[in-house]
Amino acid sequence: MKAGACEPGSPRKDAIDAVIAGRGDIFGRKVPLPAVNSSFDFAIPEDGSLPLDGAAPSIIDRRGKPRSMATIADLGARLRSFTLEHPDPAAVEALYRTLTVDRPPAIGRGPRLRYRAQIETPSGPRELT
Repeated sequence: MKAGACEPGSPRKDAIDAVIAGRGDIFGRKVPLPAVNSSFDFAIPEDGSLPLDGAAPSIIDRRGKPRSMATIADLGARLRSFTLEHPDPAAVEALYRTLTVDRPPAIGRGPRLRYRAQIETPSGPRELT
C-alpha cells in the first residue's frame, strides 16, 4: 500500500494528515480546494513553493474518489525513464523511501535540482530536461 492510501472499501482515514505529519517543513499544511465546496486536499508549504523546491512530490488527497485517468485520451506517449539530480541525493532518496512512493525517479548527485524524462512517442523517443 502507498503512503496514506486506504484499501478500497475501507473506512475513510484522513490520509493526507498521515503523510504530512512531522514533515510540515517539507510539505506545509493541508488546504482544502477549491475554497468553496472543496473536493480534494492539497499540501502547500507556507511560502507557496514546491516541496523541497520541486525535489519532493506534491501531496494531493482526492478523499477516496477514484482517479479519472480513463477520461484522458491515450495519445501513445509512454514514460521510459525519469531521473532527478540533486545536491543531496541521499536525503531525497530517504524521503521517497519513507513515503513508499511507487516507482520513484532515479536520483543522482548534481549541482542543482534537475529533471530528465525519456518519453517514447508515436514520432519517436523524446527527452525533456
